[in-house]
Amino acid sequence: MTILPTRMMLRPTREKHRAGLAKLPEASPKLLPTRELRRHDHRRVCTLFAMGLSLALSLPLGAAHAQRVAPGTTDPARPVLAVRPEVLTRVEHALMAIDSSASPRAWAALGAEGLAALVVILDDGARPVGLRRRAVIALAHYPGEAAAALLTSLASNAAEDDVVSRHALRVLAQLRGRDALPAVERALSDPRATVREGAVQTLASLRDRHAIEADRARTLLTSLRAHEPERFVQVAIDRSLGAR
Repeated sequence: MTILPTRMMLRPTREKHRAGLAKLPEASPKLLPTRELRRHDHRRVCTLFAMGLSLALSLPLGAAHAQRVAPGTTDPARPVLAVRPEVLTRVEHALMAIDSSASPRAWAALGAEGLAALVVILDDGARPVGLRRRAVIALAHYPGEAAAALLTSLASNAAEDDVVSRHALRVLAQLRGRDALPAVERALSDPRATVREGAVQTLASLRDRHAIEADRARTLLTSLRAHEPERFVQVAIDRSLGAR
């Protein structure tokens, strides 16, 4: 009996394996779980945010200050924003400070890189929720259409942490006033009860600031109250309705 070398014995198996891989269909976004699709959409919003920021400040996208890269992969379909490590560290330290009260002048001094660092932190779901919540609050120092789009995405993304979404909605209303009403209305029907509660409080805040009409706010709150199943959200609605 002839004994074949190990490499010769394994060669047919390897060839069959490669042939089988060649027949596999390409991955389709339709096959991804809903949660992964939402995360993918959020990454696209962050990329568009970076593009708008670069155009507004006349910065090249390929510069070291803000560029599209894919850490750990060469897949260009999953870009994230990169900033210099020292700037990212400065922003993280500012967010982790006990009082977390960096002045508007301090954020302005960080410029485009400071804003880009906030986007990097918000796009990384593995970071602590408390840090990402503070990053959302810090976005209030960078008003503009791109920031509003990012906040809207964070507020409406059902795969996002509830705390981050609630604060994103509040900061959006703080920056945009009446223009934030469509996002607030959508949040009133969010599947996350805590986000609905935050939307009720944000709506009441817009009403109290006279950003929207009291009758409009009452209509929305009354409609929500009629079919709201969670008791703590009902309490928030009743308090908001009782305030006027």
